[in-house]
Parts: sequence; structure tokens; C-alpha cells
Amino acid sequence: MNVQSDDLNFLIFRYLEESGFQHSAFTFSRESNIQHMNVNTSVVPAGALVSLVLKGLLYTEAEVSLNEDGSELMDHEPLSLLESVQPDVISARAKHRGGPIATQASVSSSTASVTAQPVAAAPAAAPAGVVAPSVVSPVTENEPTPLTTGTAPAQRSRGKSNETSTPSRVKAEPVSRVRLEAKVKTDTQVKADARPSTAATSVELTSDLSSALERQRDIPMDEVVAAPVSTAPATVAPLHSPPVAQTSTAPAPVTPSSDTDCKATILRGHSSEVFICAWNPRTDMLASGAGDGTACIWNDGMATVLQHHQRDAAMMNGGGEDPKSNTIDVTSLDWNHDGSLLATASYDYHARVWTPQGQLLHKLSGHQGPIFAIKWNRKGTFLLTGSVDKTAVVWDAQTGTIKQQFAYHTAPCLDIDWQGSSIFATCSQDQTIHICRVGYDKPLKILSGHKDEVNTVRWNPAGNILASCSDDHTAKLWTTRDESFIHNLQSHTREIYTIKWSKTGPFTPFPNAPLRLATASFDSTVRLWDAESGSSISCLRGHGEAVYSVAFSPDAQLLASGSFDNCVHIWSTKDAQLVHKYKGNAGVFEVCFNRDGTKIAASSADHSLVVLDIRNLQSRLN
Repeated sequence: MNVQSDDLNFLIFRYLEESGFQHSAFTFSRESNIQHMNVNTSVVPAGALVSLVLKGLLYTEAEVSLNEDGSELMDHEPLSLLESVQPDVISARAKHRGGPIATQASVSSSTASVTAQPVAAAPAAAPAGVVAPSVVSPVTENEPTPLTTGTAPAQRSRGKSNETSTPSRVKAEPVSRVRLEAKVKTDTQVKADARPSTAATSVELTSDLSSALERQRDIPMDEVVAAPVSTAPATVAPLHSPPVAQTSTAPAPVTPSSDTDCKATILRGHSSEVFICAWNPRTDMLASGAGDGTACIWNDGMATVLQHHQRDAAMMNGGGEDPKSNTIDVTSLDWNHDGSLLATASYDYHARVWTPQGQLLHKLSGHQGPIFAIKWNRKGTFLLTGSVDKTAVVWDAQTGTIKQQFAYHTAPCLDIDWQGSSIFATCSQDQTIHICRVGYDKPLKILSGHKDEVNTVRWNPAGNILASCSDDHTAKLWTTRDESFIHNLQSHTREIYTIKWSKTGPFTPFPNAPLRLATASFDSTVRLWDAESGSSISCLRGHGEAVYSVAFSPDAQLLASGSFDNCVHIWSTKDAQLVHKYKGNAGVFEVCFNRDGTKIAASSADHSLVVLDIRNLQSRLN
């Protein structure tokens, strides 16, 4: 039997994913580099790792519970999972039986050749039965470890207990990250098809272990093998694909849909999950960012590719490589107010400023960890970034230099948002929100009230109400006058990943329309809230998985939502009805409307974007 660390890493990834730890799975996939494996996930059954563990436990129990003649000891007690990996326990059982029993270490060395991969190699001196060190990638001494926080679990998982404390945007993610994350965050980590619930596929490893073993006693030991690995194209998309040219313009393959309400056009150009997308505020150019280290600017079916790797350093500075550029997921992007510049943030600790034609103007260096969020201020004079290094940085957009660094959070900074041109908000895994002003050396306010990490902050169009959402299942509304929240929005039953304001009310093109807030949650629902009263107006049900993104149309008559059930839903905000459903091939990270509300873009885990032309739908609804 040949056991490779990559195979084991994949099974662990699948176990995390099936158990609902989506963001832990996302982070683990990057640390173990399983994205380089070509695995057809459809041939690996759900609960594969649990099944193998049970079979191994059955084998170990057979060793300690059978006499030399094969008869069963009458007074033996079943082994627990942890007892089966403790050499002292096994030795004691051996003495009780009256014969030697091979330890796991010796069995491993004599029956299996463990092929250690360079990314996730098992330490030679690991204790018997300990496999965890073999599934983490090494970190060099000179490279900071950006994912260590020491606060509440940030993997924005579906079940947060005992998770590693890693940033939510890798949740990846998305939570660009996703977003990573992620983001992301994202909430990413990535499921491309619906998985059956582990409640129906896995076997309890607690008090029911003995009965589970009894159910599996009819499995011959020669059948205890790993599921076959296919050489077919991977369903789990590669996260770091070979780079292409620095900037290029080429026709993007498009796939029209025959749907009469919404014509769907598929844009393919990325080679990994597309975490984010954003329309230019003045034209129909669309920007996207992906896990392959590229951003793309799409215009009339043509893609201009913006590379994020060490070659841009050579282009800017005449040489030199950045050792951190091996991890190059594009985690966030934002157009300035007039659409003349695009800012992108990356997992390689850098932000960049580009022209719509693909020219790199500035590479912003100063953070000591992945950047999860980037935003232009209202005038376009400053850029703001938030990072895993616990800081937010204001950059001079003209020179690309640091204007001021704000190092007040005690855990990774997950999101940021400008109130105008000098005041901004940041939120963190430390469960707080900071209101800061350029030129001031301390936060104007520190808002406390959330009981878990704060994922997103957004100012309303008038800039007098700040909304936040958290893993504590709540969203909250704050004002600049009060130290505590004015409304506590409590109706979701899972983590709230993101929030969006409607562009209605005072200081908007629709001043007489009511101001609304939308929240998207891991409980698979979207809720609409009245900002004045803090009451829930409606709950939009229909998604089958976590909802990662929501977006209002410019007039707030429609709301789009994107979920990991592979669907984009379009809702009427008037009556909370689902008016259109688009189903793709993989989870949806981001949705956004163009400037006139006639198109919706959605970024997907299958390496593509879809653009929905909804003019026929709007005509039918009107």
C-alpha cells in the first residue's frame, strides 16, 4: 500500500468541507497545496476519511481482541479512537492477551511506503499515529505567519469549535476573500457541487463507535484502501495556476443562454476560482479577481489580464523577486469614483493600482500580511487597505506611498469602508469596530458590542449610519453620535457574512425611496431590514447553501444574491418574491449590478463569471 501525503491531505480537506468547516477547508487547501492535485471528486465518496478511520480502528481492535487461534477474547473492552493511537494502551492490551502486538509505527513502516511530498511532508520523528504535522506546509523563518491571531476562530466556519484561528477573508476567502475570502471572505475554500450532509453519511465516533464497528465487521481488510484518484479534470479548482502574460487582450469565450428573461453570457479567462467582481461606475467594463493571481478587465468580450506576481516587481523596479508572491490570490478590488483607475489587493501583502488599459501605475508595499480589503475614498485621493497584519493603511493615490498606518486592532483587520474622503471604519476579528480619521493618531471611536469577529462594515449613502455584521449571527446599526449600537438586528441563525445598503434615501438619486439594508447569512437566507426601525421586513428563502453576496439594483427594486448552492437569485424587493433563478456549475462568491441596473455579474468557483442581461425581466416586471 502506498500512502502519499497529498492523498491524505485531500481526504482531510474533504472531511472539513463535508463537516461544514468551509473556511477551514479553504485555508487548509492552500496550506497543503492540494489545489495542484487533479482529483475527480465525484469518485471519492462522502465520509471517506471517517470510513478509513473506522476500518483502521477495526483492524487495531481485532489485534487486541483476538486470541492466537483467532477466537475472540470474552472480556475485552472496545477501543476508543484515541486509545487506538496510544502505544501504552496497545502494549497493555497485548500483555493481557498474552502475545506481542505490532504498534502502529511498526505497522506503518512495514506495510506502507509513505511518499512525502515537498509541500506537506510528515516529520520523520513523529509519534506513532500522529499525522497532523504531515498536512501543514512549512513556513520559512524569514516569512511572517499571517494566519495566526490568537482570537476567536476566524474561519467563519459552519461550526466553529476547535477551529484554527485564521482570518475570515480566507474563510475566503472568501470569509476573498474570499472573498478568501477569501472572503474570504472566502468564506473561500472550494465546493463545486452540492455535498450530502455528513449527518447522513458519517458515523458517530463517540458512544456509538462500538455499534459502528459491528456494522463494519463484514468489510474484508484487503478492501481497506483509499478511493481511486482519477486523472480527469479536477472538480476542486486549482488555486495557483501557472501565470500568463503580464497584460493581454483576447476574445473571451462566451456562452449565451436561451432564457427569455435573462440572457446569460459566460466569461472564461481565469484558471482558478473567481472571488470578486465589480463594474466600472461609468462604463460597462467589468473587473474580476481570482485565485490564479490575476485580475481581468472585461470589455465587449475582451479580457485584459492584470498579473499579480514577481514579474511586476521586475517591471516596476528593474529586477528582484518577492518571496511572498508565491501566494497571489487577488482578494479585493475597487474602481475609483470616475472609473479611471482600478485598485487591487492580493494575498502577497501588496496592493496595486492599474489603468483600465492594464498599465500598472503603483505597487503599494507596506503590509506584513495578506490584504483582505481595499477601497478608494470618495474623491479618489486616498486608498485604504485592511490586512491580516492587524493594521489599516491609508495610501496617497497619486504617489503610491503610505500616508498613515493605523495599528490599533489586536487581530486581523477584515473589512474597511470610507464614510467620505477622510473618515473611515475598520472591523476586526477582535470583535471591535474603529472609526478613524486621516491625520489623527488615535481612533475617533471604538465600537464594541459584537460577541464574535466582525466581518463587514458599510456606511449608508448619507454617511450617518454604519452597519456591521458578525459571526455572532447579528448585524448592528451605529451612528457617529452614540457609543453603542442603535439597532441590534437579530433574526439570522448562522454567521452573517456580508451586508449591503440600498442606494436610496437622502443624498441618492432616489431620495424618496426608503433606505433598506440586506444581510446575507450562512443560514442560507437573505433578510431585508428597515434602517429607521431596525425591524426585519422580509426573509428571502430559497438558497440551499450559505449566501456569500447580495447586491441591490440602483433603484433598489431588485436584489441579487449569490450562494454556494451554485445559484444567483433575483428578488423583487416590493413583495419579497423570487423573480428569476440562474443555476451555474459551482458556488457563487460575488454578485453586482452595473451602473444602470440592466446587468448582473456573478463570480464563481468554476473559474468563470456570468453576466446576466436582465432587461427583458425588468420589462416584464414593470
